[in-house]
Parts: sequence; structure tokens; C-alpha cells
Amino acid sequence: MQTSITHWIQRLNQTYPSLNGWNICPFAAKANYKIIQCIHNNINFQRDMKIFNHAAVIIYRMNQTITAKQMEYVCDRFNKKYKKYIFLPDHSQYNTKIKGINTGNMRQNLILCQPRSDLIAARKNLQQKGYYRFWPKQYLKDVWSY
Repeated sequence: MQTSITHWIQRLNQTYPSLNGWNICPFAAKANYKIIQCIHNNINFQRDMKIFNHAAVIIYRMNQTITAKQMEYVCDRFNKKYKKYIFLPDHSQYNTKIKGINTGNMRQNLILCQPRSDLIAARKNLQQKGYYRFWPKQYLKDVWSY
């Protein structure tokens, strides 16, 4: 489990000529993260909030049986309840790409959580540098809707 997630994070950090030398997620290499296996797809965020004292991102590994719609529902529910944080789904069935490069992990069903203010600041920084000019408009709209 951890190995495939670690490989995905390494892939997020690779630079790509088709992205003018950008990587998929410019901040992934520097972000400390904690992976939590969710038994029965239950997230106990009240308990897990303290993780942000030493990690920038929580990666919840959901069961393989959860559907993309179910994960999106969980993210929507948590995004409404915990407004200072953002929950982003990355389902193994997603086919998300930037200039033909897969952005998802494609193996695990993951929910990524991080402080909303950190993500918004990172997005603004990247937007000012022209990073998002490579993104398909619908994909960008979908990601920024969270």
C-alpha cells in the first residue's frame, strides 16, 4: 500500500517536457504526509486533526470496494462540515490527465486532506506563475470546485 502511494508521489514530482519542465504537483516533494488506512471506509477526522501539527497532508486510503461516487459524497460531506480543510478524492477509476500525463495514483482509492488556506495559497502561487495553462479547462474546474 505505502509503496504504491510513495511511487505516485514520486511521479507527481517528476518534471515533464510537455509541461515546460513543470511537475504534476510542484509541492508534493516538500509536503510531509501521513497515510491512514480507513477500515470500513470510516474517517475519524476529529481524531486525525492533530496530525496537522507535523504533517501538511493526510492521505486516507479507502477500501477498494468504494465507488468514485461514494468517495465524492464523503468528500462533499467533510468539506461542508470542516470548512478550514479540504478533502479531495482520487479514485483508482479516475482518468485524470494534464497534457496526456496521468495525475491520479490509478491503484488506490485515496482521499487527500489538507488545510484549505494552504491549498488556496499554493494554487494562487501556481496560477501567478502560469502553471495552470496546461490544464484542461474542465479538469481545472472540477479540481477547483472543492
